[in-house]
Amino acid sequence: MRVFLAAVVLAVAVSASAHAHAEVRKVCGALAALPGKAASLHVVGKVTAMVPQKEPTWVTVTVADPKGAQTFELSITPPQFPFKVGDTIDASVRRAGGRQRLHDALIKDGAGKVLLIISGSGAVDWADGWKVTAGKVVESEQNPNTKQQSVRRTHALDLVRGKTQRSVPPEECTVIEDGGERYAVYGAGHSWLGQRPPEGVDYQQFVMIRR
Repeated sequence: MRVFLAAVVLAVAVSASAHAHAEVRKVCGALAALPGKAASLHVVGKVTAMVPQKEPTWVTVTVADPKGAQTFELSITPPQFPFKVGDTIDASVRRAGGRQRLHDALIKDGAGKVLLIISGSGAVDWADGWKVTAGKVVESEQNPNTKQQSVRRTHALDLVRGKTQRSVPPEECTVIEDGGERYAVYGAGHSWLGQRPPEGVDYQQFVMIRR
């Protein structure tokens, strides 16, 4: 089962400073996957094919490097990929674990500019210098299966890099500008207050797409 980090929201303007600007876009999201049982992939080379799959927005990307052709799967919503056949990319993908086949991915262009960050695990080591943490609680929902306090909370994500600080509402796609760099960001944090159900874990996920 693939879980998409994507959402549809109303277009809303939000506040900005002289150093950074943010605006909400209607749709964004991304997801990566590795074929078979591969745990990780790192490939630097020319994109030789981007073959659409049966599922909408998904393509199989083939990259030629000195070791031969290597492939990974990628979904972007909307399907506007930050690279094309013939481009040189530096792609890293790793399996993040879990039953839902979540993955982390970092894709750069041939000059080393970050094009896409996917963090299914919530890890920030591939986040291009951004610190990403769960912020304020936006939604709370009592577990209906118990009368004891067991509240699932949904958090905004706080992003910090240098002097730029932004809060990204959950399930909204927000374009963040820091200097000359612009990312469409989507994600959320989740935590439990009180009793946890067996599947109850605290986690965050986020996507950053270069614009």
